[in-house]
Amino acid sequence: YKRQALIFMVMAALFESLLMPIAILSSIGLAFIGVYWTFAILAIGLGETGMIGMLILMGIVVNNGIVLIDQINKLKGDSISLLTPIIDACVSRIRPIFMTVATTVIGMVPLALASSDNQAYPMAVAIIGGLLFSTFTSLFLVPFCYYMLVKLGERSARRFNKAKAFADGKIST
Repeated sequence: YKRQALIFMVMAALFESLLMPIAILSSIGLAFIGVYWTFAILAIGLGETGMIGMLILMGIVVNNGIVLIDQINKLKGDSISLLTPIIDACVSRIRPIFMTVATTVIGMVPLALASSDNQAYPMAVAIIGGLLFSTFTSLFLVPFCYYMLVKLGERSARRFNKAKAFADGKIST
């Protein structure tokens, strides 16, 4: 939890928002689900090197989410519709995200295939399984969470403005 809190604080400062990091951190959970499913399928126990692989995985997954959210924010600008920039960002960032995932997975394959006696085997399997699962699922979840959080922020701003106007006596019940 300390690592995720640190990641959250850095991203909150980067995006100057407390809501955007939540959309990105949602993909970490999917990465961990992918790790656990991969370990269950291959009948591997989660040891220290597997947990180190999960730490590495968190960094890669968060990086992919940041790339996607940053592109959405750049395309959003003064756009009236929120869905158009989200779709355009997903289309334009899918190639860099896939390239990052492909190079990482290809780099981990020799460690995973070396032998199951190798201490780096669980780390490589954790990274490969988590990345493959989270990449395909987070390409849908991160934009969806972004959309829902932006809408939540807009509703909250309207409610706060209405409450402020009521407190200032500009409107009555």
